[in-house]
Amino acid sequence: MVKTVKGVQLGLSWVKTVAGDIPDGAIETQPGIYLCRALHEGEQTPGKYVRRDALAFIAYRGTEYPKTDFEVLCDTRCPKQPRW
Repeated sequence: MVKTVKGVQLGLSWVKTVAGDIPDGAIETQPGIYLCRALHEGEQTPGKYVRRDALAFIAYRGTEYPKTDFEVLCDTRCPKQPRW
């Protein structure tokens, strides 16, 4: 669902995802790597989702932690041409 603020469409949303699944519009930073975030030590922490490993990885205090419960950043803008 597209979010709006004062009538302006917000183009990006965090989409809850399960390991092994990539939602439509996921932001790919490199082939097979997507922007994500997950809770770690009670804080939302940015990270990367690696398709090959089917896991998200969060860096915290110099260590990378695997996560299976996370959100992926997605482009959720409506298409310019609606599909019927």
